[in-house]
Amino acid sequence: MAKVVNQEISQDMIKNIEQYSDSIKTIENFMDAVRMRPGMYIGPRGAAGLLNMGREVWQNAIDQLVSKMSPCDMIWIVYDARDHSFIISDNGLGIPFDDMIRVYTKAHTSKNYEKQKGDYSAGLNGIGAKATNALSEVFKVTSYKYTGEAKEVVFKKGKLVSEKKVPNKEGRQGTTVEFKPDHSIMGETDLDTVTVYTLIRDMLSLTEIGNKIDYTSIAANGKTYHELIVNEDGILTNLIAKTGEPLITPIIVSRDTGEMKLDAAFTFDAKNIIGENITSFANMCPTSTTPQNTHVKGFLDGVCYWFTKYMNDTYLGDKSKIKVTPNDVKAGLSAMISAFHLNPDFTGQAKEVFSNSDYTAFAKNVMIEALNEWKKQKPNDLVKVAKFLKDVAQARINADKETIKVTAKYNKSSTSGLPEKYSKPTGPASLGWELFIVEGDSAKGSAASGRDPKRQGIFPIRGKILNVYDANLKAISNNVEIMSIADILGGGWGKNFDITKVKYQKIIFMPDADADGDHIASLLLLLFIKVFPGLIESGRVYKAVPPLYGKKNAKGKFEYFTERVDYAKYMQKEFIKNNMITDSTGKKISPSILTNMILEYDDYVDQFKSISDRFHVDKTLFEHLLIAHLKGYSFSKIQNMLVKENRFLKKENIVKEKDGSITIDGLVNQSINTVFMNDRFLRDCEPVLYYLRKAVAGNETEFVLNGKVVGLY
Repeated sequence: MAKVVNQEISQDMIKNIEQYSDSIKTIENFMDAVRMRPGMYIGPRGAAGLLNMGREVWQNAIDQLVSKMSPCDMIWIVYDARDHSFIISDNGLGIPFDDMIRVYTKAHTSKNYEKQKGDYSAGLNGIGAKATNALSEVFKVTSYKYTGEAKEVVFKKGKLVSEKKVPNKEGRQGTTVEFKPDHSIMGETDLDTVTVYTLIRDMLSLTEIGNKIDYTSIAANGKTYHELIVNEDGILTNLIAKTGEPLITPIIVSRDTGEMKLDAAFTFDAKNIIGENITSFANMCPTSTTPQNTHVKGFLDGVCYWFTKYMNDTYLGDKSKIKVTPNDVKAGLSAMISAFHLNPDFTGQAKEVFSNSDYTAFAKNVMIEALNEWKKQKPNDLVKVAKFLKDVAQARINADKETIKVTAKYNKSSTSGLPEKYSKPTGPASLGWELFIVEGDSAKGSAASGRDPKRQGIFPIRGKILNVYDANLKAISNNVEIMSIADILGGGWGKNFDITKVKYQKIIFMPDADADGDHIASLLLLLFIKVFPGLIESGRVYKAVPPLYGKKNAKGKFEYFTERVDYAKYMQKEFIKNNMITDSTGKKISPSILTNMILEYDDYVDQFKSISDRFHVDKTLFEHLLIAHLKGYSFSKIQNMLVKENRFLKKENIVKEKDGSITIDGLVNQSINTVFMNDRFLRDCEPVLYYLRKAVAGNETEFVLNGKVVGLY
């Protein structure tokens, strides 16, 4: 055992040791934990997060719809894009009145911990609806019982504000959940009605034929849409909607062991042969189609194994020069996969990755057995697919030949065989090679002076590269710059791309810092998504960020900063040299506080200017009006404040309407201003209100700058 040597401890370190316990915090309340770290429980914020919030609730309703123990035969969903609110109802088991608060606030509270064979459900950890509650401005649940009783509980930002018995004269049975997201946490949630409809339709298609969901949406412009969505085609619903020109009648597969279940439907799309088009679900949760998803991997393994074996061993034979690869099989593959597991494993609460290791072999074997049976029943369809796959393989071989012809035209180095303008790292790949793709020869020259030549290679492209979104294989293979990048990376391209052969650990886009540069970066990103698949997913693709901030110093030279905090510190130091700033009480604002304010409210300036300009409102009036709203001022107090702060405005210019909204119409700073402060106005001002809430809470709305009273803006 090593001998422990006593050390000298400074007074500062002693203080840190004694106070260390104070810094260790425990979040006792689950709802507070969700609000602090929403990404752990609901995935991304914004529109995608709101979609997950809605899904977590209506999945509970779908669980009722598919459960043999529930009377549920209908679900009602209303989505209002104007305020991003949901109303989700079912006529299922309802929530026991005594359990309602526990069900929607206590973590790991669920009926899904004890299951029988075949009792598949979307719910997993007893977290989803609670997370939606925590991240909602208002969340209301009403549970109805056939006896004529009903109970309502209402939460605000996860906190219970009321619970009471409510009338149920019709003797309704089931549950209704209503919620609206808390924008202070979720940010902008501009979720469109079509996205909601599509997900609901696809999820319904995974249940029994004949099931129905009554869907109503109200678009942002107030237009209402209603449809009784009926599951008429089952799992084919998604396939019908997305397949342009199906080569054959879809192959439908279904297998259920009670522990695992697979429903799949697929065909080949003769209009789209760039790559597979797969939609996947696991326990009715929408999942990504990455290889980490074991149901997607098992499905593809089975389909690719069966068709490559049949094509190469039977249809083409040993003497054929054409060999079909798994990537050829994936070309044009259009599929819908629905996996179920009695005890599903998901990566993350958003459930985008289904990771049960036993499912891969299950799905692969199911697909092989199903295709063996399909071969006997649909021989004519098999011939169509075989001819199609042969043509795809031949097109790939021809494209490879074209690539050889085209690359022969390149200006290549006689020593390396790589593009002449490419500067290769001089050291071994073990150093961690990086490739900079820059915009033009001049950019190559400036980048070369700052690179590490042992590790970093540079390749210049000539402006905007080919947009590969609609480009065919020939157009891609004839593009000199794309083929040059393929040569440099060394892993091939398209469906034959082999990421294991790429020696570069980082590929860094370095276009110019302008609008054209942004466009070039977008084209490169699309190129790498479609032509060099896997590099982005493996975390190897980056975009270089030029100095984000610059300011001329006293000597006339530019100071550059890549970090906002460094820029903020520099700006506050320069500001303090020539200005005096205090808070509203006359207390001088320290440099550190000023720096924090610059960082905290940096985006506020742009948001404030954008919205005030859009409404053509004087900025002083605009800020005072929003602060008065946040502070909950009475109408008379708002009148007095606005008249006092805006010397040309009079009380008669400020009117309270019957609906509670306020109209301001008068002269402000020698300019006519007209403002209608109503719910819509406040919704549009939410990006500004987000910052002003923090400013009001921190008493940071009014300052004295060089003796003059000014607002935050």
